[in-house]
Amino acid sequence: MSAKAGVLERVIDLVVDETGARRGKIREDSQLGEDLGIDGDDADDLMDRFFREFSVDRSGYNFLDHFGMEGFRLKDLISPPRTIPVRISDLVRSVEAGRWIRPGGDDPEPK
Repeated sequence: MSAKAGVLERVIDLVVDETGARRGKIREDSQLGEDLGIDGDDADDLMDRFFREFSVDRSGYNFLDHFGMEGFRLKDLISPPRTIPVRISDLVRSVEAGRWIRPGGDDPEPK
């Protein structure tokens, strides 16, 4: 098993353990919100554990850039929040880099 495959399996294990998502439903390109239904407090708990367990520097990470708040807000019906999806592959890339890599691949390497 390659190092990347090992990281992928560990990230999937974390997602399954933290959220109860079915392992067979999770792929490398799965979006945490859209595909797996992880949002609000569940997403916050998952990401906190992700940063802690994988020792990923969370500098530059902003929860509200990627996930919605817990609960119903009337204004979200009128103007849904625009968020940047986080995929399993984004978490893997961040583990490999040791720091948060903004999804979309436009994050430059540190100097």
